[in-house]
Amino acid sequence: MSSSYRHEPSVFSGHSAEMERDVATALLDSQALKNALSLLLQRVCRERNWDCARAWLPVPDTIPEAVADEQSWRLGAVWPDDFAAPNGKAPNHEAPDFVVRAHRRKEEFWTNERATRNSSTDSAQTSASANDSAHISAHASTDSANASSDIEYSMCALAIPVCFGERVVVILEFLSRDAKVSRHEEAAQIAQMAQSLTPTFEREHEFQTLSRNEEWLRAAADGSIVSFSILNVVRDEIGAPCDLKFVFANACAASLLGLPQDQVVGRNLLEVVASPDASCLFEQCLSVIETRQSLDYETMMPDGTPQERWLRYQIVAVRDDVAITAQDISKRKRAIADLRASEDRFRTLIEHSSDIISIMDGEGTILYESPSVERILGWKPEELVGRNAFEFVHLDDAERTGATLASLVPESGATGTVCFRFLCRDGSWKHMEAVGNNMIEQREVGGILVNSRDISERVLQEEQIRLQRRDLERANGQLHELATRDGLTKLKNQRAFLDEIAQSYAQSQRHSWPLSLAILDVDCFKQFNDTFGHQAGDRVLVCVADLLQEHSRNTDFVARYGGEEFVILMRNTPQKGALEHAERLRAAIESAHWPVKNVTASFGVATWHPESRTALHFDGDTIFEHADRAL
Repeated sequence: MSSSYRHEPSVFSGHSAEMERDVATALLDSQALKNALSLLLQRVCRERNWDCARAWLPVPDTIPEAVADEQSWRLGAVWPDDFAAPNGKAPNHEAPDFVVRAHRRKEEFWTNERATRNSSTDSAQTSASANDSAHISAHASTDSANASSDIEYSMCALAIPVCFGERVVVILEFLSRDAKVSRHEEAAQIAQMAQSLTPTFEREHEFQTLSRNEEWLRAAADGSIVSFSILNVVRDEIGAPCDLKFVFANACAASLLGLPQDQVVGRNLLEVVASPDASCLFEQCLSVIETRQSLDYETMMPDGTPQERWLRYQIVAVRDDVAITAQDISKRKRAIADLRASEDRFRTLIEHSSDIISIMDGEGTILYESPSVERILGWKPEELVGRNAFEFVHLDDAERTGATLASLVPESGATGTVCFRFLCRDGSWKHMEAVGNNMIEQREVGGILVNSRDISERVLQEEQIRLQRRDLERANGQLHELATRDGLTKLKNQRAFLDEIAQSYAQSQRHSWPLSLAILDVDCFKQFNDTFGHQAGDRVLVCVADLLQEHSRNTDFVARYGGEEFVILMRNTPQKGALEHAERLRAAIESAHWPVKNVTASFGVATWHPESRTALHFDGDTIFEHADRAL
């Protein structure tokens, strides 16, 4: 094990690295530490036979960082005052290398200066022994090597770090002409003697802790939303208490007094607090100081406004001073008064409410019914209290209503709404809407609060509206059918076709599908009409429409465009498939049985394909134009 002195703070448990740094910084300028170091160096040199010693302190600017080189240390104490190394060298005010190495290891470090065989004593060089180490085994081997070696050492040096927590604050350096036989025992003895520094460390640590605690308390008090102040007793010529003087007041206290914070400290209580409250407060403070018992009281202060101003004071004796916390409780006082008035209003509203207010347990047993139940349902409250509400719920609604009640029971504050039919005293049924709230754990209620209202008229109106909406939807459907269907052929008309082609084109763009359109025109239809009459012509158009529907696919859209023109919209159909389909339709028309005269038709086909060079210039109107030109 290594030998070093590490002081663990006992005044402030759970100390932080920041606290260690603050204490270490304060120790640098501590005269008490320098005096204690001088006494420690003198005692060690005399009792352990060292010739001279020095104590090294970190340079102040290096405290937050690692002390890494000789320039980072300064001399803190020496003994004797006319310090000179045993080898005759003049004292150096820079820390030796082995001192810096002891800091890095945070353990003792030994070194020896020896004379080389071919050099004079004056040119001796310093080097660390081969077995320099902080471990006992290394020390033992070094000691045995020293015993068997014929080298004469001119100087033996030891550096011992002194730590506060994890931070090195002092390094002790001891020099001797004589080599130490048992190094570990020597270092351990010196580390034990270094415990004399403990009172100095503890006092500085306690001072830093108290200073920091005072800063924390001041910051906490100043940032508090509650008025806090500390006052000293002011005495007259004969020593009797005559006033109290503010020695501290936070921002909230200054605001309560109506003064800037920097104008409160130093002024007297009777000077800044409005009378007559000041006299009462002064007497209460004197009583607390005399009895040493804290006091808590409320008082109303006139502030020149129609509303009352209430303050709550808490007074505590602190030695010969008093600490006062004051809180404006005017809002709370007004809230209490408002709450009492609200309770009275609520009780009146409950008794005269148009809704039914009930309280029941988790199984549906009625614990309370408001008087309005008699006006709405015909039952007197006493006729329902103690009975289960589900005795009066319509059988078709009982299961759903019971499930809603059961869902409220497990969770406090849970709410639920349900509609049901409730039996009236005259045997009729009324539609009710109930909102339940689980307030079983609230002492004032102790059950499930249910607010119920009669919605029979609303249900009747909703049913009438539903029937009217159904009739309206049916009429709108019929109107839409009339507006989009051709009256003669029963096919979709031009209006429906224009809507469909726009939708189909947009769909084809989204999915990159080809879209084809075929337009057919019945050949020589005007001549047919002139020869055989319009009725015969209408029958031809109807037959053509039937043939188109019969031979078209389910995905095709067939419509009469106008006169003897028909259109067939073929989704996801390439040009080749569209031409083949158009040919089948043409052949079906040509081969059909026509009683008066054979009928033929001409077709024009156009296709939009997303991969074609002209795809960007196509739309629904363009497809129709191309198909019409093809016709």
